[in-house]
Amino acid sequence: QAVPLVVALADFGYIDYYSLALRTPLLYRYAVEHYIPFKIDEFIFMIRPDQRDRLTRLQQTSAGDAPNSLVVGDSPPLRLSLLDQSFRVNNVESIPTSWGRSLRSLEAVIQPVQDLAAVKPTLQDMTANGDRYQVTGAAPRLTFDLKPFNLDGWEPGLLKFEFTCKTRSKGSFALRWESPGGDSSQNNIRLTPRNGSQLMPLDAAPRWLLAKGIQSLSFEPLENVCNEFELKNLALYRRSL
Repeated sequence: QAVPLVVALADFGYIDYYSLALRTPLLYRYAVEHYIPFKIDEFIFMIRPDQRDRLTRLQQTSAGDAPNSLVVGDSPPLRLSLLDQSFRVNNVESIPTSWGRSLRSLEAVIQPVQDLAAVKPTLQDMTANGDRYQVTGAAPRLTFDLKPFNLDGWEPGLLKFEFTCKTRSKGSFALRWESPGGDSSQNNIRLTPRNGSQLMPLDAAPRWLLAKGIQSLSFEPLENVCNEFELKNLALYRRSL
């Protein structure tokens, strides 16, 4: 039987700041999908739903014995806020490139979900020539419409694509997604891909993993690192282990 309580965030730090979402993705996914997060002071735990009454009793104890700052993620906004504090990595840097270089060995443990190669993105402050894109304005964005595919984030946790910067060996992007309901301003993650194959762990973001009916996925070039680049062979994958 699954353990009743999980420690999600304690008083320690990671040397490279990468969270358990990248270190132990299967355990992270299981906890996020099956447990309720709650916070006591600066510590965040996750409890099995069938043990939720323990928190109710804790909330009902006398003021002198109860924690001063018990917050339970029963509502979607609170749940996502606590999960972000525990697991979110704002910038995965060049991890997609490292994983992309290992695609041959990873092919046995990933499976295709949806090919996006035929989806033509809409452009903002950009021009396109086939798979080549050039920034032309101050707020560049290319957006892929995912509505026809009826995707929830728990299944397509990985994004595979090919990236080439025309003038440099790397780029800098924010990936953003839209899904119905709630505040989508935090639905983003940054990456710094180097030229070549990429395998982006979208599911390392709790807000992607728990998203329902994802409507779009956008690339936003950042910081003038690469103003002309090629982006092709996009496809969503899932982990098979």
